[in-house]
Amino acid sequence: MDLLKILFDKSIYEINLLQSRSTFKSYSSISNYKQHLTNEIILNDGWQGKFLKTIPKDIDLLLRELDSCGLDDVVVPLSLELQGYDQIKYVNTQYEFDGYDSTSLGETLKINNPCYIYQRNFELSELTERDKYIINFKGFESGLFLYINDRFVGYSENLYLDSEFDITPFLKVGSNKINAIVAKYSSSTWLLNQDFFRFMGIFRDVSISKYHKNHIFDIDIKTKNNGKTYIELSGDIQNLKKEIEIISPTNEIVYKTSTSLNNFEFILENVMLWDAENPNIYTAIIKTYLEDELIEIVEEKYGYKEVKIENGVLFFNDKRLKLFGINRHEWNCRRGRNVSLDDMMFDVKFLKSYNVNAIRTSHYPNHATFYELADQYGFYIMDEACLETHSSLTTYNTIGYDTQIPGDNHEWDIICVNKIKRMYLRDKNHPSIFMYSLGNESGYGEVLQKMYSTLKELNPDALIHYEWCCRVKGQEVCSDVFSQMYAPANKIDNLLSSYEEKPYLICEYAHAMGNSLGAIDKYVSLLDKYENYHGGFIWDYIDQALYMKNENQEEVLCYGGDFLDKPNDHDFCCNGVIFADRKDAYKSPKAIEMKYQYQQFTFLLVDNKLTITNNYLFTNANKFNFAFTVYKNSSILCTFDKKLDICPGESENVELDSSMFSLDGEIILDIKVLDNENVVAYQHFIISDTPTEHKKEKYKLNVIDGRYNIGVKVGNLDLLFAKSSFSFFLGGLISLKVNNEEYLMNEILPTIFRPTTNNDFANYFMYDNNFLLSYSKYLRLDYKS
Repeated sequence: MDLLKILFDKSIYEINLLQSRSTFKSYSSISNYKQHLTNEIILNDGWQGKFLKTIPKDIDLLLRELDSCGLDDVVVPLSLELQGYDQIKYVNTQYEFDGYDSTSLGETLKINNPCYIYQRNFELSELTERDKYIINFKGFESGLFLYINDRFVGYSENLYLDSEFDITPFLKVGSNKINAIVAKYSSSTWLLNQDFFRFMGIFRDVSISKYHKNHIFDIDIKTKNNGKTYIELSGDIQNLKKEIEIISPTNEIVYKTSTSLNNFEFILENVMLWDAENPNIYTAIIKTYLEDELIEIVEEKYGYKEVKIENGVLFFNDKRLKLFGINRHEWNCRRGRNVSLDDMMFDVKFLKSYNVNAIRTSHYPNHATFYELADQYGFYIMDEACLETHSSLTTYNTIGYDTQIPGDNHEWDIICVNKIKRMYLRDKNHPSIFMYSLGNESGYGEVLQKMYSTLKELNPDALIHYEWCCRVKGQEVCSDVFSQMYAPANKIDNLLSSYEEKPYLICEYAHAMGNSLGAIDKYVSLLDKYENYHGGFIWDYIDQALYMKNENQEEVLCYGGDFLDKPNDHDFCCNGVIFADRKDAYKSPKAIEMKYQYQQFTFLLVDNKLTITNNYLFTNANKFNFAFTVYKNSSILCTFDKKLDICPGESENVELDSSMFSLDGEIILDIKVLDNENVVAYQHFIISDTPTEHKKEKYKLNVIDGRYNIGVKVGNLDLLFAKSSFSFFLGGLISLKVNNEEYLMNEILPTIFRPTTNNDFANYFMYDNNFLLSYSKYLRLDYKS
């Protein structure tokens, strides 16, 4: 088998790969169900293998002789570069092999294509005609060949989605050998041009599931807000008896039936809707019987919601949707893209407590568990396909579309269509998903249009986002919303003053690199101005940086170039609101600013009347406690709490004690809105800043007028001012001593050039204002008496 030919054949996305399906839980018995023991067994331990610098020509021979080659232990799941293989590389818009390979875009690479041959054995004590075994590789990069007992099973470029193979025909009683050959480069490499570290290998779990051959393969649940529910089952289960129970968010059985059909529908009364503020989850439990024998129990979570566009406005459960969002890479500072449950739990809890209500899965489908957490905690998810070809749209000095991938080249149809189709089929039952995205920065053209139409065929009600098509007149058909990235707030204002055709959102904004995130209020304020403006997603959540040891054997966070990777894009991977190690996340100034700007209560104080507006879509203010503290000269004067009944979108006036407005000194009113212990909104008002009189001590002022310098002595303070540059100091303050201790190392220099930030490289601040730097560094004083 010619592995290299398959890897770069754009007509081959998969061989023997099972169709994607929702990630419901399956159990073989009542006992296992009660103990939460699913049919899935994780196979992460016990892997060995061999790293090869290039794809082998005779893979069958190599697999037969592999055991004699001396295998290395390998960690699964974990990218191979983080285990010492190949080189860690970070680039943004470039391909990491640019300059080392002159291959035309989209064709077979001429450079070596490294691969790793993974191997693991597992035991089967029995194998009956009733059994079906499915193996699942949940995430890898970028092409995977599967062999069982030295026999070829299949191939996948499914990357960030579950790749499932039916391996039943290849198994035997006793010891069974699994080999997975994972290549670094494939056709999908040309579509894997995201702004992130470039890795290879298996980075998510590997598992094997044992089913009855008549098992439920997939569940598709569609709902309406009136309680109408449609459930479609697939698998070899025709005419088998199924018992269905629907459990409400309050843990009550609200529907129960028995049927032999695979498709059925019903209506629930007084249904509890799902939204990010009230994430009400229903549970469908389905038992399947072969004659009178229970052979499977499946459990799927779902919700009732409706997302629609009317008159150019995006509605969620009949309320105009407001997105206070963020883009999120999957990242761990030690394990790269292998994120743990603890990582995901931290992220959802942190973002929830910092008033984020929406997440874009930039720029690939996330770990399946993350969507379950989003359903549970309440986030509006934009689910994005693993597609970005930024480098094909640009060169070092131009931006154009002559070389864009995929464009109108229908050789890319199979790969690109499968990316959006399989993502939808896996994630379709999650109520948190309000919109699907075709990908990021991949140009426009007929292939993107085909991706759009394919998803609409699967679900006509699904809303679709794709930003790049909105840049080109005539291509807007690929997106149900008008989307932009990094547009200045004033330009959005100008656009929306005359644009009402589609809902507008900004999929990336407020680039959170370095010392940034200071103008986010300008974007948030537009929510009150335009009905068809729906907010957006900050770029981005977490720095991509890796802990490595420096020359002193100290662990430090590293980014592009720190691994001697060339080419690289330096620290452009560090755009997060929080640091890569998640430490001190709650102290991040950027996160604090985000929390304040994203809070859902606004406060206006006029005289002694305080107006509080509840900006939540579905939540009454009576859920929260309003805590008031009055400070006088930094000391607490009084505290009081209030419970307020303010409906979503409404305001209420609160009359404050007028006596505090006539007090002398600095009077500050501090307001906190609490959900249990968590502060969800806060505001400070300076009611009075009348200066408090302090006792003044009298000091004798002594001035010494020298030939070159002027000395000033006041109490324990000594100052020295240079009159001119003749003393080799710039004229001005050159010494400041308190109790004879010097506080200045050098003279005080005026500057009119502010310190630069990371984002200044892109906005050309230092180039456009370099004359100010010169004025600040090279000064002289013309002294005149």
